[in-house]
Amino acid sequence: MSQKLHNGHTIPQIQLGLYMMSGREVLASVPWALAAGYRGFDSAQMYHNEAEAGQAIRKWLESSENTSGPNLTREDIWYTSKLASSRYVCSDSLLLDWRLTNDLVHHTMLSARASRVV
Repeated sequence: MSQKLHNGHTIPQIQLGLYMMSGREVLASVPWALAAGYRGFDSAQMYHNEAEAGQAIRKWLESSENTSGPNLTREDIWYTSKLASSRYVCSDSLLLDWRLTNDLVHHTMLSARASRVV
């Protein structure tokens, strides 16, 4: 089940959250989720498992386990990551040949010097 956006793309209404998963758990869970029909994943730099998520997605898309048809590609998968607000650089830890679908600032922090949100 997904929601169509104004630009024609769709976002899955149910996504697998990768919070608190070890790298080993991500490597096992992501292929299972893809095979079960999940097309959305929610992660963050601070979860320290994005490399495994990227590895699992890429491996599944290229494998014979991908029985969703030959037309299932990276564009069919919605991947959300959250940057720590102190790091405004997009994570390259995903080890993927594609960009993030959705990249959010995880939370705001109050500057100790200026009492302003950065």
